[in-house]
Amino acid sequence: MSRRRVLLVAVLLGVLALLGSGGYFLFLRTPAPATVKPTEFQDTRDGLPSEAQFAELARTDPVALLDVCLSRYTREVAGFRATLEKQEFLGGTLHPVELLKVSIREKPVAVSMRWIRGARPDFLGIHTQGVAYVEGENKDAMLTWRPEARLQMLREKTLDPKDPLFARKASRYCIKDAGFLPTMLRTRDTWAERQKAGELRFVYHGVRPIEKLGNRPCHVIERTCPHRELDSFSRDEATPTDPKRIDSEGFDTVTIYIDAEHWIQTGTELKRSNGDLMGSYFFRDLERNPMFDAQEFKLEGLKRAP
Repeated sequence: MSRRRVLLVAVLLGVLALLGSGGYFLFLRTPAPATVKPTEFQDTRDGLPSEAQFAELARTDPVALLDVCLSRYTREVAGFRATLEKQEFLGGTLHPVELLKVSIREKPVAVSMRWIRGARPDFLGIHTQGVAYVEGENKDAMLTWRPEARLQMLREKTLDPKDPLFARKASRYCIKDAGFLPTMLRTRDTWAERQKAGELRFVYHGVRPIEKLGNRPCHVIERTCPHRELDSFSRDEATPTDPKRIDSEGFDTVTIYIDAEHWIQTGTELKRSNGDLMGSYFFRDLERNPMFDAQEFKLEGLKRAP
């Protein structure tokens, strides 16, 4: 096939893809979730507990424990690098394990994710190998790197972080909420709500070495939900209430893993009551407060080998 014909086919495929996207938006897109104001953590600047006191909080009051974790994190951590191993049930399927290199800066928020393996193809069959988001830059869009795409416009693409066709189909959680601070805030808020309602049921499993976290010792706390739960895609969106979605993608138990040295929620597992996995997220090889170079959260940084 001549180069001209190859180019023509590529252009036609791109047009069809755009038309398909337009049809989706016109006819199939579900209404946008209601927005809410996400909580912000206010550090009281109280002294931190001893290791023994921290362990006692893990055993008796995980909400207070998470407040301590947030206090220490906001005081000590400005950013981190880590290897993320995640697996998610989404769209009626438990997808294969994904392994990523993650860099996150806290202020202003910046996120970079590069896939080592397990990147999922989108509806065009194209694998995204890297995504980045920087608060207040690129018109608040995220950058995507898809090297196998034939067209430049698809290879280096900007997308709404909440795009219904790409972002919401690719992950249970928004890239803007990536990292330890939003994760611990989400956990603390939900667990505090259950505690206030008298529905906080949990078991403290003690300190254990966790293989998926590089055998680092972690406080392990398992919460049983009073009813099946489903987190919102983003912290600034209302919790889903559609019974069909909750039944399909919701979870019955949440297990959190708090690193015993750093007091950070480095692991989370969401499961059904029968043990079926709905989501797992483990951050290992943690490097706190690294020096980020100028390309870390830009397209050039996404093109690096992870």
